Amino acid sequence: WTGIAAVYNNDINIYPNPTNGDVYIELNSYANRTLYIYDAYGKQILHKKFSDKIYHISLNENYAAGIYFFVIVEGDRTNIYKVMKD
Repeated sequence: WTGIAAVYNNDINIYPNPTNGDVYIELNSYANRTLYIYDAYGKQILHKKFSDKIYHISLNENYAAGIYFFVIVEGDRTNIYKVMKD
């Protein structure tokens, strides 16, 4: 994550954390955002644009238990969240 400046945004809520697979991203406003999900080794496992106020992600049985990094980009703002999968 060298070189990435994280700005934590109060209008983004990611839950439940830890999760058993289903993760929800709840936003206080509609906006075009891009979501990147990386595993603990830095491998990108998802890249998706979204604009819904509530967005559902399934880290199902295809994804191992461990730590995932959710990177949400909106314009020049980058928000990084650590999510634990049981």
